Amino acid sequence: MMKKIDGWYVDTGATQHMIGRHEYVCDLNSTMRGSVKFGDASTMEIEGAGSVIFAVKTGEHRMLTGVYYIPVLRNSIIGLA
Repeated sequence: MMKKIDGWYVDTGATQHMIGRHEYVCDLNSTMRGSVKFGDASTMEIEGAGSVIFAVKTGEHRMLTGVYYIPVLRNSIIGLA
């Protein structure tokens, strides 16, 4: 199940966090490579991994780590599987 929250989709079927915009990724490790297969059988290439910092409703900052950078991804995904 996917639910959109402030530009991110929360996906209970996703096993990993993913983003398509490198400018939001801190400490990008571009040597991390691979591919991700989606529920519709499509695949996309991973071109790195890093962390994303964002503000929550309380004003505090939180960090997602191990976020895959996938340049062709149009929406960001928080995986909850």
